[in-house]
Amino acid sequence: MAEIAMGDITENRAAGYRRAVLAGASAALVVLARRWIKARRDRASLQGMDAHARRDIGITAGDVRLASSTPWWRWPLN
Repeated sequence: MAEIAMGDITENRAAGYRRAVLAGASAALVVLARRWIKARRDRASLQGMDAHARRDIGITAGDVRLASSTPWWRWPLN
């Protein structure tokens, strides 16, 4: 039976930890990209609305300008 050295166990744990950190960072980037895409689509649809459609949902032209000038990372997180 092969003997397992303590260094091998420690190395395996460290490699597992690095994989977990990398997976978490990758997942966070995917969430960030999806949020950016949604914000971009929302801005485009707001800018494409006429005054009547904006009134129907309760926003003004000033609201649209504000949303268009706000960086996407400062938009609400929902």
